[in-house]
Amino acid sequence: MGNRFLDADDYGTDLAGPQYFKSYGGTLRGYGARENGAGRFATAQSSTWAQSLSAGDRTLIILIENGGVDLGIPALVDKLLASIPGAALLPASFRESLVAKLGEKIRSFTDNLLESAELSLNRYNAAKPSLFGDVDTLRDGTSSFADLKSKLLGLSKAGKIIDLFILTHGSSDFISIPGGINGKKIRDMKAENGKPLTIRSVYMMNCVGSSLNQAWLDAGAKVSAGALNNNYLPEPTMYFFWKNWQEGQTFENAVTSAYRKTINLMNEAVRTIVSQLPGGSLLANAIDFENLSFVKDSAPVIQGQRSVTISSDDLTFSQSMASSLATTILPVKLLRSFGTSQSENGSAVATRSLSPQGMEFLKTLEDLRLTLSNDRLACMIGYGTRLHSGDCDGRPSEDRYNKGISKEDASNCLRTR
Repeated sequence: MGNRFLDADDYGTDLAGPQYFKSYGGTLRGYGARENGAGRFATAQSSTWAQSLSAGDRTLIILIENGGVDLGIPALVDKLLASIPGAALLPASFRESLVAKLGEKIRSFTDNLLESAELSLNRYNAAKPSLFGDVDTLRDGTSSFADLKSKLLGLSKAGKIIDLFILTHGSSDFISIPGGINGKKIRDMKAENGKPLTIRSVYMMNCVGSSLNQAWLDAGAKVSAGALNNNYLPEPTMYFFWKNWQEGQTFENAVTSAYRKTINLMNEAVRTIVSQLPGGSLLANAIDFENLSFVKDSAPVIQGQRSVTISSDDLTFSQSMASSLATTILPVKLLRSFGTSQSENGSAVATRSLSPQGMEFLKTLEDLRLTLSNDRLACMIGYGTRLHSGDCDGRPSEDRYNKGISKEDASNCLRTR
């Protein structure tokens, strides 16, 4: 089975260090991002306009090609097993069982809304008319570039605010639909329109979607997000993003917390399922889902005005905007390496601090546990603080938390980590 979001000819792409970006509370800038004199956004002064709109003036466009909703579990399991030493010796029945059980688990924590394209599309249609005046799906026979361009130009001329979700295959500088989309075609739509397109946000689940972020911003979009490289986690990340976006989270929080939640749930699900399969107990302990290369490849890169929300309607559209910053999620181990440097005697010296805004953002990525809790095959407390592997069982590391902790203590644990 193929993953409609995954370019099958581009498996195995390695994480490219210079393209990896990070921004927590403004403490770190993106590597390889474009800089300008102002240090944030370069914006042309010609042809700007703004107007205050309402939910009825918003339109959600969903571009779907190649099969609707496909969880892509077989491809994900193959990548997972390829990363675990000794997994190649397991019988085919092990893989088949893991594919089936993981699919069931994903459906269970997405309310079984990923069973079919119809159920998935109902998720979006339900947002009309409270959040969008119209929800327009371009699918199968109407999912061509010509159809998308017609919609975007028509809605822009009518002054509508547009959110665009792209659920297709793709590769670098390319969205795979009839007629194809690349950066030049995206920018040319603005030229044909005579002024910027009135796109508020673009959320792309196609592979290497980040390569088109700047093109969408140049065409007029306020903010855009796409996968760093190949996207092996299109669902349930899309499900969680949509839930966050509807709830009014900023675009940045909606995107990054959806990816973070997907990693947490997948890590727990994969390790639990593998440990229950014949011969899987040793493999379960070897799985570190967050740090697998294909999981890093799936990380979202966000460019543009990250603070927009679903109710941001009073927007100014300019002829050109180049983002000098980009945001994505980095593995905890890599973040720790950014937090220290070496002194002359070789000892580690702290060089980074966590801003209050960064602290609040990190809290959105974890559930709060005020008492000891078994989670992800570990004993946890607070905002994802891991006391030890295995269930909580009275070990010395649990002693200070036996009576629970306050929210302030939980914050202190997170800050120390």
